[in-house]
This record gives sequence, structure tokens and C-alpha cells, in this order.
Amino acid sequence: MTKTSGKSKTMSVDIGVPGGGHVCEIEFVPSSEEARAIYVVFDGRRIAARGRIANGDRGWVSLVASYDVVDVAPDQFAVFHFRDGIPTIIHFQHDKASRLT
Repeated sequence: MTKTSGKSKTMSVDIGVPGGGHVCEIEFVPSSEEARAIYVVFDGRRIAARGRIANGDRGWVSLVASYDVVDVAPDQFAVFHFRDGIPTIIHFQHDKASRLT
């Protein structure tokens, strides 16, 4: 599902965890056609932004300490949640993510 507000466009993405009960979206600001910023929004909270990571490559910059978003293939990313130092994968996305580069 795609929805547009005055300042951004979001695309809902499949959670991939049966019965997970979570909502994950990709938010394009101001739109997917002219995105100046791209966010992963998990359960209504921006958890990562597309940008330059520590080594200078393009990737996901964490906005919330207990979450990590990583690219696993050109068209896939995974969201990890860390609790007591133990990572749990909570989302694996197959998407038209070519525009996330």
C-alpha cells in the first residue's frame, strides 16, 4: 500500500514474520520520484535513514540504538532488533529497492 501526505510518500512492506503484528514502511521525502531522504519506519517510528555509513559507503544509518537495518542484496534489507545484546531479525524485505541506492 502506498500513501502520500503533504511532505512524504510511504510504501508499506511485507513483514515476513507470520503473526508478527508489526508494520514496516519505507518513507520517501518528499516523494519516491524525488526522494531527498529515505527512512525505514517500523511500527510508526523512524528507525533508520538512508545515507553514508562509517566506511563511506551508502547504507542505513540507525536512528534508534536498539535497531539495525542492513542491506543483504540489491533488492533486500533486513531489520534487526537488539535486546540484551542479542539480535533478532524482525523483518526481511523483498522490494523494488533499486531506488534506495
